[in-house]
Amino acid sequence: MKAMNFFAKNFYIFIFLIYFFIGFAIVGDYGISIDEEFQRYSGFYWLCYVLEFLPFDNLRFEALDKLNDIKGLTLPNPVDFPFYGVVFDLPLAFLETIFKFESSKSYFLLRHQATFFVFFISSIYFFFIIKSRFNNKIITFFGTLLYISSPRIFGDSFFNNKDSILLSLVAISLYYLFRLVDNSSIRNLIFFSFFSALTSALRILGIFLPVTFLFFLFIQKKSYKEKFLNSSLLLLSFILFLIILWPYLWSNPWSNFLHSFSIFSKYIIKIQMLFNGETASIKSSNFIKYSPVNYEQDLEGKGRYLVLTRVKTDRSMLTSINKLAPIFSETGALTYRLGSIITGENVGNELLAVSYRSMEQIEKAYDLLANNSDYGHLVNNVTVNSRNIIKLEI
Repeated sequence: MKAMNFFAKNFYIFIFLIYFFIGFAIVGDYGISIDEEFQRYSGFYWLCYVLEFLPFDNLRFEALDKLNDIKGLTLPNPVDFPFYGVVFDLPLAFLETIFKFESSKSYFLLRHQATFFVFFISSIYFFFIIKSRFNNKIITFFGTLLYISSPRIFGDSFFNNKDSILLSLVAISLYYLFRLVDNSSIRNLIFFSFFSALTSALRILGIFLPVTFLFFLFIQKKSYKEKFLNSSLLLLSFILFLIILWPYLWSNPWSNFLHSFSIFSKYIIKIQMLFNGETASIKSSNFIKYSPVNYEQDLEGKGRYLVLTRVKTDRSMLTSINKLAPIFSETGALTYRLGSIITGENVGNELLAVSYRSMEQIEKAYDLLANNSDYGHLVNNVTVNSRNIIKLEI
């Protein structure tokens, strides 16, 4: 009976211990991701930079030797990717240098073990977030279980040194964000500032964390003096931590931060992948936020053609697009979607995507639109930047 009571009281401790040991037992089963060589290179590049300011010449020479070995590989220059911080890669480069790892298996295993360990710590923080927000044992258990066992997240937690670490730091930062919203003590504020800066120093989009807190702060019923003091302390400590944790900012904090932000806001990903036995190039630069169009989408139909129209407009086209929906339905359009571009060089543009079975349907649609007053009014109030017809391979 005592054993059962002990187990019941410490149920979650046993669960986390089991998860911890299973993780470290299987971490060696995962291979190397496509980014890890570059991340290792970046870690040593910035480690050598940091050591220039410290009186550790022997360590710096050893790190330079490692860096020169890596330079023999065909890898991009870390300076060209400043928006990827090195708060994870730099300490690992330091450990690799200190412990003199020589084989690729040993230092990549170290990276994977560190990746899992950080994610494991974040799962504990996530557990406390769910517990404090819902105060429900079932929701707490299954919410945490979903966080750690979702197949993609579970796999990435062993080898994805970028996205998995970012997710982990966001989870930890959110824990302190909730604590700070509930109790704006100096301790909570400093912890939140530190982990927000740590997240931002890993990936610049982490700056949404202090912005989120400032939003919550200014809608709370507090005096203007208290709001001013809390926001000032948060921003000052956040900026200080961010500069310390991000070596790229040391030489010129403001200019380098803006440069990094500018690059990331228009970042274009070019990837080659093997698809159906052939190399396919993938270029991605935009995220689209879809608007709710009143249209019965036919997701089962086999569309052969996709018409993409990108326009610049000062206001949403949703009302006009809904008015034109019957025309596209009449001509047999399978899908009819509208979205706002929220990343890349065309931020703010609207994108209309319509799929059809045949070119004849496209011709019929635009014949009907040519004589439609709503369409004429729409065209006169927007700037059409591009229109493309894409033939889909089925």
